[in-house]
Amino acid sequence: MKNGRKAVIVLLPGLATAPGFMDAIGAEMAERLCGQGWQTETAAAFPYGDWSRYLLAQLGEIAYDIALPPGQYERSIGAKRIRERLREAVQVSGEAGVTDKDDSAGPVDVLLLCHSGGGAAGLHAARWLRQSRIQSRGQGLVRVRCVLIGSPRCRVLPDEREDVLVIGAAGHPGLRWGDPVTLLGRWGGWERTSLTRLRWNRSKHAPAVRITLPLVGGHPDYFRSYAPYMDEQGITNLQKTADSIERWLAGQWGEKPGG
Repeated sequence: MKNGRKAVIVLLPGLATAPGFMDAIGAEMAERLCGQGWQTETAAAFPYGDWSRYLLAQLGEIAYDIALPPGQYERSIGAKRIRERLREAVQVSGEAGVTDKDDSAGPVDVLLLCHSGGGAAGLHAARWLRQSRIQSRGQGLVRVRCVLIGSPRCRVLPDEREDVLVIGAAGHPGLRWGDPVTLLGRWGGWERTSLTRLRWNRSKHAPAVRITLPLVGGHPDYFRSYAPYMDEQGITNLQKTADSIERWLAGQWGEKPGG
């Protein structure tokens, strides 16, 4: 049964990624949401280019975006590159209205699924969408949620903490410290404990929900759906990643998606 809601899933890969690398997670989430009554569309955008672009150029852009203070999202190289693609994906025009013949349609929920360095561009693009006050089909604001999968730590603003999910891979004998990319960057910041004392809080600018998954493999393997990327119960890395996103979305919507 349709619930009158539409979800646009946007896939944002990171460094030197192959075309189609995130298709599996996009298809999995679309299937789950469709099965629960959502109308879904899926699009992909490469904030820093795919594996055919010069590697060092991508590295420099990602490093620049990770280092940006949260309030300077408009300077993000990756976010600027995908703005038009996002506009197309959510079917909006400009910053004050929409151009859509179906005026009876409900608001659009935007789900940005970001891997690796794509997380920096995703966070900045989400801020742009929120701050530009783009309206969906004339009925309320677009709601943007951002999932950072195997991404470096990027500082989030207080009003977006609940709309950002971080997923990382747990350590195992073959990968002692888990996904090393998730150790890059920082969430820390100074906070005042009294009139004269400051304390460093390493999670001051962290998202509210951070999940570590017991996966087989490492950084490139979150979306694997075949052997040997499964545990002893036969649950694949892709299933674990999608399960985590689905449970988080259920909490975001206050119910099972589509319920």
